[in-house]
Amino acid sequence: MLLKPSHWGLAVLLLLATMVIGPAIAAEEAQPMGAAPIEATLRGNPYSGAVLTYQVAYPGGNTSVLFRLRSLTGDVVAEQAFGLMLYRPYAGPLEAGVTAGGAYREVGYSRPDAGLLTVQVYNYSRKAITYELAVIGLAADADGSASLLSEPVAPEPPAPAEVSSDEDGTISLQGSLAGNRAGSFAEYRFSAVAGEDLTITMDNLPIDPAFGRAIGYRVYGPDGSLAAKGVEMRPHHWWDTFVAKHTGDYVLQVHNYAPGVTLTYTLNIER
Repeated sequence: MLLKPSHWGLAVLLLLATMVIGPAIAAEEAQPMGAAPIEATLRGNPYSGAVLTYQVAYPGGNTSVLFRLRSLTGDVVAEQAFGLMLYRPYAGPLEAGVTAGGAYREVGYSRPDAGLLTVQVYNYSRKAITYELAVIGLAADADGSASLLSEPVAPEPPAPAEVSSDEDGTISLQGSLAGNRAGSFAEYRFSAVAGEDLTITMDNLPIDPAFGRAIGYRVYGPDGSLAAKGVEMRPHHWWDTFVAKHTGDYVLQVHNYAPGVTLTYTLNIER
C-alpha cells in the first residue's frame, strides 16, 4: 500500500485514500450472468484513479471462473478510462478484455491450487460510473443461495500527515500507509505557479526488499498529466525535480502495493 496556506502559495489541503478492501466473497452458482450481480457506483478520479476492490475465495481444482463487468452509465468517453483488474495469488495482474462490442469487460481464471483472488474495478475518468459486476463459474453456497460479491468495506483512512514548514518554504509531511496487493494510496494537494522549479523527496523506513518497487510517489498536474515520478536515488530515498507547466493545484500521490506492510514516510516539497 498513503497539504496548507503559506506566502509561497502552497496549500496542502486534502488527504484521500482510494484503497477499498472487500471481504471474502460467497461462492456463485454457474449461469450466464449470475443470479445476483452486484451494482455499485464508483466516482471518477483522473489523477490517480478511484477503485473498489473485492476478494474472492477461489476453490482450486482448475475451476473456470469468469469475472464480468458491465457499465450502466452509458458514457462511451468516460468508459474508456474504466475497467477491471484481476490480481492473482502467485502471478501478476490480468487486465479484463473488452467483449461484445464493448458491452462487457471480462477476465477468466483457472488454476489447480486454491487461493484468494483480488478483483479491482477502477475509474480514471472525471465522471462517476455505475456498474454491474458478476462472477460466473463457482458453486452455490451450502444453503443453496447464489449470492455474488458482497459490498466492499471501506477501511480506516490513513492517519492525517504531520505537517511542518521551514523558513525557506519547504513543506514536510510525515505519514504512514498500509499496503494492499491492488494498491493503496494517500494523496496531498499543493498549489504551484507555472514556471516554478519544484523538488519532491520521500524518505521511508525500510521494508522487505522482496517487495521490490512496491512503493513510491507520483505528482499529477492540474490537467491530470504526470508531472513527476519518484526515482530511488539511494536505498529508501526517492527524488524528482520538475518545472510546473500550469498554475493550479497539483496532486502528490504516495502508493504502496506491498500487502500487509505499512509504509512510514517523510515527504518534502521544496521550491
